[in-house]
Amino acid sequence: MPTILTKKEEHEKFISNLTGTSITEIAFVQFYPILLFLLKELIVAFLLKDAFINTGLKFILDFFVLIIPMLVASTIGSNFLYELYIITTLIIVGFLLVIPQLEKAGRKKISIKEEINKFFQDTFANEIPGITHFRSYANIGTAILILAIDFSVCPRRFAKTENFGTGLMDIGVGSFVFANGIVSPQATGKSGVDNSFWRNIKKNLISSLPLIGLGFGRLYSLKATDYHEHVTEYGIHWNFFFTLAIVKVDLL
Repeated sequence: MPTILTKKEEHEKFISNLTGTSITEIAFVQFYPILLFLLKELIVAFLLKDAFINTGLKFILDFFVLIIPMLVASTIGSNFLYELYIITTLIIVGFLLVIPQLEKAGRKKISIKEEINKFFQDTFANEIPGITHFRSYANIGTAILILAIDFSVCPRRFAKTENFGTGLMDIGVGSFVFANGIVSPQATGKSGVDNSFWRNIKKNLISSLPLIGLGFGRLYSLKATDYHEHVTEYGIHWNFFFTLAIVKVDLL
């Protein structure tokens, strides 16, 4: 007689014993936002211009150009990732080669080379937006996968692995540690490190309290709702927020 599993046991089986995917596919998913960001900046520069100051338009453009394609690449479009790259690249090339801007009426045309150079100078002149966009996509990608991974729409190969292999979700903690580290007071030279060992401990623990609070909140909610727990991921009582809190503490 076949064993009848509870809903909780079926869900645990659904997310267990996974071996991940290739490093190449993970890299392609992670680098796709770079193309999306370039496409968005080209749309703003060549089509919207002054109209982009509208907040509602900004949100709509960001949602449909930056978020939706990333959602598709991580779920239903994961088997067509290379095709998504080709389509996005062709659109970008179209903007660069087919729709160069013209100067005001009565003046000569700006060459394609000059227009492209002007675009990159205007986009990257004052700051390098890569850090902000990386940190944004770390949050966006995490939100997408955490919600999608419990459903069949998200490929099982993207889920966290157990004994061997690499899944897309395996880079989550590392991405957050890196994203927080590059803007930390220690990295930016604004830490104000004190020579007092105990004072540094107190300062770092206080700054980690929000993460510790989130960690205990998640622990309590899981136990109270009897939600399935993947023991091989963090164990019985540990979780993602506790890891970030511990890493954040810097005693130097």
